[in-house]
Amino acid sequence: MDPDAYLKKHHLLTYVEDAVCLLLARKDEDPKTKPFQLLAGYFKSVLDDSQVVFREYNFISSTPRNRKAFVRLIWQTYSGVPEAREPMRLAELHSLVRLLCADFPLGETEKVALHEHSGAGGILSFPDFMYTFQITFYFDCFLGHLKSMLPGLLTGAYIPPLYGQFTAVVVPLPPAPNNTSSNSPSSTSKSIHGVETEANEAKVCSRTVEGGVFLEAALGLCRRMGEREPGQSYPSQEALKEVLSGVEQLSLNEFVVKLSLSETINREIGVLPVCKRI
Repeated sequence: MDPDAYLKKHHLLTYVEDAVCLLLARKDEDPKTKPFQLLAGYFKSVLDDSQVVFREYNFISSTPRNRKAFVRLIWQTYSGVPEAREPMRLAELHSLVRLLCADFPLGETEKVALHEHSGAGGILSFPDFMYTFQITFYFDCFLGHLKSMLPGLLTGAYIPPLYGQFTAVVVPLPPAPNNTSSNSPSSTSKSIHGVETEANEAKVCSRTVEGGVFLEAALGLCRRMGEREPGQSYPSQEALKEVLSGVEQLSLNEFVVKLSLSETINREIGVLPVCKRI
């Protein structure tokens, strides 16, 4: 692996830039700060996954390692609290997360309620929330690309790549709307494949696709991400084949739930303990 690819895969520049910013801020507060001591402490925190404690969302979400570390931080903070075992509303779960990251977006926790079909008010137990949150947060880039492919899968426009090729044959990310006839907020909402609007995304994610087609699309996406986005996280092809084995029809929502229930996926991520859920 060449040096540039190594730096990109492990997001080393992200950590170096963050460390330098923290060093400069600390030097302003205390001119006697020792740079080498601070930098050594910073990278030790990255190695032991404590670098995300009370950090802002932009940093927490900037690398897969940070995302894993934040999932671990939430679990270690609340899993031993008896009250956390009781079902809670989405707003309460979001409040717990925001105690660890003050600007954590509500939309990130709402994804969990969407995929878990948690009912009115988003009622979930803390463990159920965490195992699904682990998937939606850690695999955010992978799931986002997969969602952008759904219209092609649903309409039959998806054409699988030839064997040995990694060319994306469906859906580059959709372009911004080009409709200038209206200045209303709805006219500027994001479209999916030029047809589905942001308001219809939930419906699209609940529509089912033939299982074999879904698996083929997901495997192809993993191969392309491995080539083009080596610094992003996605499930292994072996785990995907195991999760989708024998599945005849599948929606994106059901796919996320299956990932959250998979012990293989959980072991691959390596954060949460084995937890058999029904």
